[in-house]
Amino acid sequence: MKKTTLFTLVIFMPFLWFACDGGDEEQMQMEKEELQQSINSTLDNLDEEINDLQNDIVQAGEDASEAMDQRLDELTDERQTLQEQLNDLQEATSENWQEFKSDVSSTLEDIQQDLNANN
Repeated sequence: MKKTTLFTLVIFMPFLWFACDGGDEEQMQMEKEELQQSINSTLDNLDEEINDLQNDIVQAGEDASEAMDQRLDELTDERQTLQEQLNDLQEATSENWQEFKSDVSSTLEDIQQDLNANN
């Protein structure tokens, strides 16, 4: 009986490992999808803010302030950074996932704070 149990464990251990690893991959995929939704939502917010600011600059004409132009540059840079992270999202692997997720979460938080502070 003990030999059978040991034999069974030895034979099926690799399958258990792959099954657990698959669960981690499924979890990572779910987290990627959630992160992608957050990124897309924030990109939409940035696009709206950029469009509003561009309209304000057009309406102000020559009176548009340097601060408005600087703010537009900041928003555009934030959007570009976030878009690059979205592009890199599917390339993230289980080895770098936690670091990638942390970096993106930090970017999202910074952008959200920036948007809230300027509204």
